[in-house]
Amino acid sequence: MNTSKKYKLNRSFPHIGQYISWLMQEKHMTQTDVARALGVNPTVIAQYRGQVSVQFGILWALSKAFNHNIFAEMGEKIDVPYETKLEKKLKKEVETLQQELTILRRIVG
Repeated sequence: MNTSKKYKLNRSFPHIGQYISWLMQEKHMTQTDVARALGVNPTVIAQYRGQVSVQFGILWALSKAFNHNIFAEMGEKIDVPYETKLEKKLKKEVETLQQELTILRRIVG
C-alpha cells in the first residue's frame, strides 16, 4: 500500500476565509477586533481570511469571538437533514397539542 499518496479533498464547501470576512462585515468588527478576541496578532486573522479551510478549534474560537454559531450556520448549508434536540422536543410538543386540540374539538362538538 502506498501511504505517500495524496488524497484529494472535495472542494464543494464554502471558502472559510471569505466567510470570515463576511462575518467581520456583518458584525462590524475589524481584523484587530477579532485578533484581540482570539488573543492573536491581526496578521493571523489576515491569513485565516485567505484560507479555504481552517481547523475546528479556530472555528470554535471565531464563533465565540463573533458571538455567532458558525457550526449551525454551516450545518444549514449541508444537504443532510438534521434536527436539534430543541427541534425534536418542539415537534413532540406540537404533536401533543394537536392531539389535545382534536380531543377538545370532539368534546365541544
